[in-house]
Amino acid sequence: MKVRITLGSLLCALLPAAPMALAPLPVQAQHDVRNSLPAPVIRGFNVEEVPRIAPGVELHFDLYGTPGGNATVRVDGATRNVHLTETEPGQYTGTYTIGAHDRIRNASAARADLRLGTRVARETLRETLIRDGAPPVARRELASAQRATTAPRTARYCTNCATVEAVNVIDAGGEGTYLGTAGGAVVGGLLGSQVGSGSGRTAASLAGSVGGAMVGRNVERNMRGSQRYEVVVRYTENGATQTLQFDNDPGFRPGEAVRVNNGVLSRDQ
Repeated sequence: MKVRITLGSLLCALLPAAPMALAPLPVQAQHDVRNSLPAPVIRGFNVEEVPRIAPGVELHFDLYGTPGGNATVRVDGATRNVHLTETEPGQYTGTYTIGAHDRIRNASAARADLRLGTRVARETLRETLIRDGAPPVARRELASAQRATTAPRTARYCTNCATVEAVNVIDAGGEGTYLGTAGGAVVGGLLGSQVGSGSGRTAASLAGSVGGAMVGRNVERNMRGSQRYEVVVRYTENGATQTLQFDNDPGFRPGEAVRVNNGVLSRDQ
């Protein structure tokens, strides 16, 4: 009986404290780990100076500071940032290749950011991008590269452009009427028969026939030996061919680029 009374008294004493025991403990404010990181520090920032500013030139940057950070470089006139890689603890390196759309100048400023958590350290490059004594920025080269990159390409249509397919030599004496060997002999004999009389006339006729045959043979050889030239061209646009004739060697060779203007053949310059 005494034990029950003791347990009852103990239970009554603990009941008021039960809500306090079951109450949630006060929540501690979350601690942002990023805020606990040390503030980043940039100890050095430099660039490998170049002799000139032009598309294709590479700018090499080095940054020295707190290790484990995220380092970037921004150059005035550049179309993008340079992300530096931490090659060794606290040493960051990166390269920027100048493009045709960049507007970087000799005096363009470069700024570096070293981010560690939510904290950022900034440093401006104290040296210039151009090596001392280097010529001024090649603005004409930048402009020409810009035009070459952005200018639309126009197709070239040429209705009279062609290529020489072949050059043929034609013998112009194949047909026609001309004084040959037999004709020359007849004419020469007739002429010889008109000279003298008797045996003298016979001798003259014989000599005239021989001489006339020789003259006729020379005339025939000259007429048969005349040549003409044909130049066959193929048009670039439609693939059609055309043959042009010349009395003398025009001097064209197969494979040459030519133009045909009103039947006149000329080289395509």
